Amino acid sequence: MSKSARLKEIQQNAFNSSQDLRTKLQKTMFDLRQMQWEKNPDQAKLNAKINEINSLRNQLYQQNQKTREQMSTVLTQEQLAKIGRQAFGCDGRGFGHRGGM
Repeated sequence: MSKSARLKEIQQNAFNSSQDLRTKLQKTMFDLRQMQWEKNPDQAKLNAKINEINSLRNQLYQQNQKTREQMSTVLTQEQLAKIGRQAFGCDGRGFGHRGGM
């Protein structure tokens, strides 16, 4: 299997495995916003919802870390360095320049 095909497979698996978490996070954030519109929201319920959101975000972060680790096993150090610069918009012409002026 080529590097490109392996990277696509890793990305597809990561997308599929995180889809439920992303959906749940979205719904939980919506629920929190709805709770905040209540006249006298229960602070304990708000805190519980915030903790749930933080937990979901942490789970997504952990999955993203695992994906990055899997991808790093496929790429060479030179390829990883190049991707790292591109991820932050640094392409040798200065930070943040992407083909504009």
